[in-house]
Amino acid sequence: MFAWCLRRARACAGQGSTEAALTWLEVAARQATSFPFGHLASGELEDELLRVARQVASPPSPGSGGAGFGAGPRRARWLHVFTEVYEIGGHTAMAARWMEFHDAVDHGAVLLNQRQPVPEYFAAAVAHRGGRLRRLDPAQTVLERAAALRALAWTEADVVVLHVHPFDVVPMVAFGVPGGPPVLLLNHADHQFGLGGAVADLVVDLRPAGQDLTLRHRGIPRTALLPILIPEAGASAGGAASAAPSREEAKARLGLPRDSIMLLTVARAQKYLPLRERGLDFLDAAQAILRAHPRAWLLAVGPRHGVRWEAASRNTGGRVRADGPLRDLRLYHAAADVYLESFPMGSATAALEAAIHGIPCVRAPGSTPPPANTGGLGIQVLEQPADGDAYVDQALRLLESETARRVGGAKAAAAVRAHHTGSSWLGYLHGVVDRLPREHAVHPVPAPESSPEPVAAFWAELSLAKWPCNALVGAFETALARGLRPWIDRRLRASLGRPDRWRRHDDHRLAFVRWVSPLLRLPGPAYVTAYDSFSAFLRPSGRIPRTWKSFARRWPRPGRPPGS
Repeated sequence: MFAWCLRRARACAGQGSTEAALTWLEVAARQATSFPFGHLASGELEDELLRVARQVASPPSPGSGGAGFGAGPRRARWLHVFTEVYEIGGHTAMAARWMEFHDAVDHGAVLLNQRQPVPEYFAAAVAHRGGRLRRLDPAQTVLERAAALRALAWTEADVVVLHVHPFDVVPMVAFGVPGGPPVLLLNHADHQFGLGGAVADLVVDLRPAGQDLTLRHRGIPRTALLPILIPEAGASAGGAASAAPSREEAKARLGLPRDSIMLLTVARAQKYLPLRERGLDFLDAAQAILRAHPRAWLLAVGPRHGVRWEAASRNTGGRVRADGPLRDLRLYHAAADVYLESFPMGSATAALEAAIHGIPCVRAPGSTPPPANTGGLGIQVLEQPADGDAYVDQALRLLESETARRVGGAKAAAAVRAHHTGSSWLGYLHGVVDRLPREHAVHPVPAPESSPEPVAAFWAELSLAKWPCNALVGAFETALARGLRPWIDRRLRASLGRPDRWRRHDDHRLAFVRWVSPLLRLPGPAYVTAYDSFSAFLRPSGRIPRTWKSFARRWPRPGRPPGS
């Protein structure tokens, strides 16, 4: 799939259609993040983007390029670059905290593809540090946005920090030529494929496991560690200090019984998707804990009450609650007795935020590969259960002993303060700044190692649980949505004929894509509407698969019980 997207990009570039080529390159990177194939970087893809970058005109007078804490006669200016920012999520929250806490420089921000309203707390963080918040027009072409970003960086910044999505091609084109201020790449999605190795003067990794991936599997030797910045206990969602309610009051306000012991877990719903063949099912573990401890309740922030969460609630007499996404967690932190980290994907920021409040944490099991189970530096000092059974045992030990909870909570809070707050965090940031060059350079494209087969298999399984479509179907539909014509060439069609190369998944739509692809060479836009209309019937929740499943339940094959 990845190679097919690259071939389509090169074909468009050869025909002089640069914008279409860039769109294909973004489709390639986007698919590599959603459907892992054992690689975290691609020198081929980055080399194509660097070729385009040389076509973009640079400002006649680049900025000073001076890096550091207020170097020179004026305060240094840092420009933080985002694909988009969100109301809820550790990525945006960390950036806002960074700008608020790092008061030695002026911070500005630019949003490359923001289609939703900008969160008020993020805009306030930029304004608080004397910077400007700019939104580029998402309707502009990639080349137009890249030219605008380069001009902005060269004329108004001393340091650039990329907080962008790992598949965003705009920064690669903007900074794919030497000159201008040095560029930091924040590796906030360290487990995923990502762009930027050739334009990053320094990669900022959030944890040692991510740093190891940068060195070995991204092929980038320029890396520094900067832990996730966590506010002290008692800070509100906006960063200001506020009085927390007592544990008893907080439980009452959350509707919990007076004598309950509250378990808290916080993560996006996708991080709880089960991999049962690997023995990784968070809800199975949670129900085992609640069955063994009748006073325990589990409150989950992030997931909504879908089918599996509702079943877990019924099985435990309503003691499992999925309260949906929330940004202000003060009431939950005040009420929680024990924190359960999500798995198979951990949530580093959420675990650190719980630990700073003195809540003892049960880490994600060690049976998942790093960095899925590693968390931040402050969490890694805590005991890690080996597997799902050990996870349950560790949680039960904490539930049964108030002393164990108190000691474990104090240890977790101290570890977080040692790396993630105040002067300790600033020490790491000073180390990053000390390594910045005076001026941006373009570096050799990466030539990294591929991921070991067991690790690649884990991420592939997780992607199949997360995305309800085949990789080809996903690329095909993404390309169509961006105005491209994703017809299948001979090499891809030959590959589709080899069953060993494709996992059986979403077979109805895969067959339809193979059938309709030749029609995309015909003129006219009507094929897009026709494909969307018919494909909707073939999706896992569409009418045809639902009808087939209903038929199979009513008339099972011989030897299978009804409903199986």
